[in-house]
Amino acid sequence: MVITSRDDHRFKCLDDHKKRWKIRRDIDKLGEIIGASHGWLVSYNPDDDENQLEITLSNPFRNEPNVALPPERNIWWVTLSAPPTTPGGFTAVARVWSSPRILFSHSGDGGWTDLNPVINGRFIPLESISVFKGEFHALGNSGNLYRMDLHNNNLNFVAPTAELKPPEGVRKARRHLVETGDNELLTVVQWKKLEETDKVAREFEVHRLDLPSMKWVKVESLGDQVIYVSRYTAVTARVNREGGAVREGNRIYFTKWKSKHGWFVFNMSDGSVEAGPRLGMAFYAHRYWIKPGSM
Repeated sequence: MVITSRDDHRFKCLDDHKKRWKIRRDIDKLGEIIGASHGWLVSYNPDDDENQLEITLSNPFRNEPNVALPPERNIWWVTLSAPPTTPGGFTAVARVWSSPRILFSHSGDGGWTDLNPVINGRFIPLESISVFKGEFHALGNSGNLYRMDLHNNNLNFVAPTAELKPPEGVRKARRHLVETGDNELLTVVQWKKLEETDKVAREFEVHRLDLPSMKWVKVESLGDQVIYVSRYTAVTARVNREGGAVREGNRIYFTKWKSKHGWFVFNMSDGSVEAGPRLGMAFYAHRYWIKPGSM
């Protein structure tokens, strides 16, 4: 977990307590961190001109050279197709703050390109984006699944609307698209019941894309799998059983902005929610999950 504000970045490890990760000393110079993808942090350079903010990719666990993305203002988060050091290059997809615009840039491009999210003359707002089998996929706000063809700059319909709507009488729901290590595609639906007065979303459902039928199937148990959800992205991992230490699976770790806690844990078995440790820093700090092993 990376907990970050404009001038303070901290790391908390949820993995086996015997593991240690050495963080690069120059991480504090990154400026404003706006996300993490494939083990790399995404940040704005605070020394850039206000009209040309450079976006930097940095690996906090290895002394590898930083990688610069084309400058752009108002980027809210970035997802990578692969680590920046991957032979053959990578592609970055970005969301613009307070806008439905989706941008993409292939490694070596000098700028960003606007995705054309129109099918049969109809604009398709995209809610969540993830890489699945090496290609970017996105959920429309109706629940339909699309493949993003970034070479021809269009969307291709993949699967129909899933049963991803929360029950009647609940507050705003959020959906997260995520690929597992077993090459399965999941959608995590997160919401809060209307009668609940706190600001923590206490209900989750998980659906899996069944490839033969191309339909969404509700997942009753994650088994030894864990899902980590932040505001716009999600990652998965298997329970670490090395050294006799077993961290419980079948859980969803999620974050809440403006909370004194670093994260919360939803138990898929009984629907209970447990608060994680307190932050020890500003409650408005942003939180991003990062997997050192996904480099």
